Amino acid sequence: LSSMLCAQLVAPQLKTLTMREGLSSDHVQCLAVDPYGHLWIGTSDGLNRYDGRRVKVYRTDGTNALPSEYITCMAVDESGMILIGTSAPFLTLLDPLADTLYHVPLPVPAFSRHGEQRVNRIHIDRKARIWVAHGARCLSRFDPVARTFTTVEVAPPVPSPRAREVIIGIHEDADGTLWLATFKGLVRFDPERMHAQPMDLHPAPGTPGAGYAFQIRGAVDDDTALVFGT
Repeated sequence: LSSMLCAQLVAPQLKTLTMREGLSSDHVQCLAVDPYGHLWIGTSDGLNRYDGRRVKVYRTDGTNALPSEYITCMAVDESGMILIGTSAPFLTLLDPLADTLYHVPLPVPAFSRHGEQRVNRIHIDRKARIWVAHGARCLSRFDPVARTFTTVEVAPPVPSPRAREVIIGIHEDADGTLWLATFKGLVRFDPERMHAQPMDLHPAPGTPGAGYAFQIRGAVDDDTALVFGT
């Protein structure tokens, strides 16, 4: 005997974390999950660790002090270390097992001294290399063992206000190429040669979009092309 069963949509089980549950701020900037299942929540007013029951808050005071309470980005490397960017001129490393923090000063090359020294994006590529976009025009490869940076200059395709010559996004395609989003266009970066190539995406005069400087905000790789939001 056979019978027909009707498919039913199951409502997702949603749980909301807010300041009422102990979150330091309702303005969430970024999220990360460590190897032990803890959810790390970076906000505009502190770092939070959620273990499924309670929230622990990290601020600029106490034994595990942050250099700044404004969290910009986070990533977890292959060893389980959490890399944290803040509005301060450091890359912060957090060992979730020992619950300790270490702050590595960002390099400030001569070409970047005019910019705000902070981490804007952290990306770990398929070869486990750690890339940090920081300051003005800076993309650095970070060595977590030596805790050193190798920095290259990434100029935007179109001149922009000096304070805005920053990388606001990093996207890796299927070939391992890094596409760097800036406030004024797109840059193709070869991680093997550490070489940056600005891309001209601007329409010809007289065509739709002419005269605009495209601010890249997102990218999707569909195996045949890269699709960018501007």
